[in-house]
Amino acid sequence: MNRLAYRITSFPAEAIALAKQSVNNAELDLQEELRDEAHLFQQILRTEAAQSRIKRFMEKGGQTREVKLRMGEIRTEFWS
Repeated sequence: MNRLAYRITSFPAEAIALAKQSVNNAELDLQEELRDEAHLFQQILRTEAAQSRIKRFMEKGGQTREVKLRMGEIRTEFWS
């Protein structure tokens, strides 16, 4: 549990808040919940932190087949 808590705290606060909002929406009507989840995901992608991480991922070759095949072992290179 401590590893999970530590990992979560390493994420941008804005992303954590939006993820929590998505979890809190779990009791909505399914269609409404899916619509809200898609909207929250789009919000996360537009944050400065996400844009910075996406840019770093692409600059380090994240879009290549080689990197995609090795994501499990090298993922920390992109987020540190």
